[in-house]
Amino acid sequence: MKYDEFAFFNQQLAGMLKTGIPLEGALQQLASTMRRGKLRDEITKLEADLAQGIPLEKALSARKLPPTYIAMLQAGVRGNDLPGTLTLVADHYQRLSLIFARLSGLMVYPMLVLGAALGLSVFLIFLRGRIVEEVSTQFSGSIPFHLQMLVWLSPLTILLMVIGALLVLGSSRLRKNLRWRVPAVRDAYLAQLASTGEIMLRRGHTLPDTLTFLAKLESGTAAEQSLISWNKSLAEGQSEMPNAKTSALPPMFFWLLKSAGEDLADGFRRAAEIYQRRAAQRLDMLLFAALPISIVVLAAMIVVQIYPVIVQLVGFMDSGFGF
Repeated sequence: MKYDEFAFFNQQLAGMLKTGIPLEGALQQLASTMRRGKLRDEITKLEADLAQGIPLEKALSARKLPPTYIAMLQAGVRGNDLPGTLTLVADHYQRLSLIFARLSGLMVYPMLVLGAALGLSVFLIFLRGRIVEEVSTQFSGSIPFHLQMLVWLSPLTILLMVIGALLVLGSSRLRKNLRWRVPAVRDAYLAQLASTGEIMLRRGHTLPDTLTFLAKLESGTAAEQSLISWNKSLAEGQSEMPNAKTSALPPMFFWLLKSAGEDLADGFRRAAEIYQRRAAQRLDMLLFAALPISIVVLAAMIVVQIYPVIVQLVGFMDSGFGF
């Protein structure tokens, strides 16, 4: 589901609850105004479960909604502050929407460039074949092996890049490993991690419970072990933060948490804000750099493929005229 749509839904739901509209009625009204999709289906099913008398905490567990969202709302129910929790959740997903919109652009734009480059390469190979075929009927000569290899080098390179990009996009395991190694992407996920931690702590979750939940969210990533180790240290009675040098989480993340003192929720909030700004700045820089770099790369690929054709034409004409 789209983060911006989800944030808008929660903003509306929080406002309706604050005006005194019952939860079941609010969900029914919102579902009737939503376009068809998975989110609308889940909201409709949630409203039906509540109408049958199923408690909200149990009804949420049966729905295919984000685990973070379910945990936050369940904490809001236990704290008897569902409207306030929905407002925090809406802000959380609105921030995620802004960050991941940039991430989507950063992923989609290179794929479009690679697709266009591959199509152009295929066209140039076809054009080269027709030109060489026409010219070879009038001039004698053979095509050097190194020129043949040069012609195919560019499209094969592009094809391998396209296959690699598709593998990354299609493999959740590869994406999880890469997201903590690419600085801009890492900052985006650190902002998400910190924002989730802040909301859970403010809604009454203990730090060990929060770390356990965050570790589940980061299952299969480098951050998972860092969160588990931190939680283990707390269970052993150690109140100090983990050693940043041995943790997958950056030292600045722990420094921001420590600087908040006893109010860890505020530390998570500050970390979320700072890493969100850093991620936005880095992603914007990458997006602005993508266009000129793509133009240069495309121009180089065109030159690499046209150069052998020109060399062949010159060679054929030289041999035909006896130069």
